[in-house]
Amino acid sequence: MGIGEDNAASFSLYPNPVKDELVIRFAGQATNSRVVVMNQLGQVLYDHETNGSQQFVINTSSLSRGVYVLRIYGEGSTAERKFVKVD
Repeated sequence: MGIGEDNAASFSLYPNPVKDELVIRFAGQATNSRVVVMNQLGQVLYDHETNGSQQFVINTSSLSRGVYVLRIYGEGSTAERKFVKVD
């Protein structure tokens, strides 16, 4: 199962807003995906492969307070969600 724009509900992220750890949970069978976190300027702050994990945790403690974009690339499709980092 790929992750696409029309299937954005195939993963969830929580908590949002986040303080120290952002959890990404894939619904159904997870595939190897690439997880990227970008700031509002489009700068990549985090880039990692999930290696087919059903759940993936990102340590956000080093991020400054603000709005970020989480983008997931999987099997020819892309999905993105915004999340808020708080102190």
